[in-house]
Amino acid sequence: MKDKSFPLITVITPTYKSNPKYLREAIESVLIQTYPHIEYIITDDGSENFPEKEIIEYLERNKQGNIVYKIIRNEINVGTVKNLNGALKIANGNYIFLLAQDDVYYDKQVLLERVKYFQETRALISIAFAEVVNFDLSSRFQYIPPKRKVQNLKSMEPNELLMDMWYSCNLYGCTIAFSHKYFEQFGYYDERYRLMEDGPLFYHLLMRGVKIYFWDGIAIKYRTEPNDRVRRYHHNQIYCRDKLLFLKEKTTYYTGIKKILLFSDAKRFQIKTELSNKNQKIGQIITIIEGYLRVLYFSKQ
Repeated sequence: MKDKSFPLITVITPTYKSNPKYLREAIESVLIQTYPHIEYIITDDGSENFPEKEIIEYLERNKQGNIVYKIIRNEINVGTVKNLNGALKIANGNYIFLLAQDDVYYDKQVLLERVKYFQETRALISIAFAEVVNFDLSSRFQYIPPKRKVQNLKSMEPNELLMDMWYSCNLYGCTIAFSHKYFEQFGYYDERYRLMEDGPLFYHLLMRGVKIYFWDGIAIKYRTEPNDRVRRYHHNQIYCRDKLLFLKEKTTYYTGIKKILLFSDAKRFQIKTELSNKNQKIGQIITIIEGYLRVLYFSKQ
């Protein structure tokens, strides 16, 4: 008989054209977890050369008695949001954790400690710190979210936090975790978006008055490089379409000067995207300038 203090949890790793080394390290970081009752779902979004056989062999060779696994393969690429939703709909865990294909859990106790936090707080959704590292995990850049944003997250009511992050969210979905009750109440990720899942979710929750809890621990090592986000997202037309939709939707949450500034930001982004599509160099120059301005802004947060 299972110990009720250790309910089943689900870890989901969505993949698409994954780096085999990074994916293996992500899987390994799940396999070494001390939590005793884990359902692990790997869901691939139509990759041409997804190494399913090798992954199964690795899981069978290295899994302990605390893990059962499922592998899902989409026949066609449906995008991050639908890929996640497909896995969420078959997840059986009382608590559900998302782990990206190129991230790793910070240590082997993370899931155990985060489940304890869920049980103590009865949270529907929580995030945690992520250690931002380079691709070979040898250098740390920073911890996210910023300290000020964490303080606000803990001290502010949802409506106050919504006003505080009217322009920039500064909350990161790379450490997101849910109680299964969350999906019963609020449904799944918004499928009007294809690649952008976290930003719309955070704003929708705060609009509904839902508290986002913060676990005071480092959950993952988040692989990135300074220009990686630009490479992966800001030159991606599908992502740009999602972001424009998101900016336009945010204008409906606010009034007064905030609404005007957000509307201007949406128009600016639309013009930038159109220019980038016509001339990539112009788009790159604009992105670089925005990057410097963003660094200046966040250095003061």
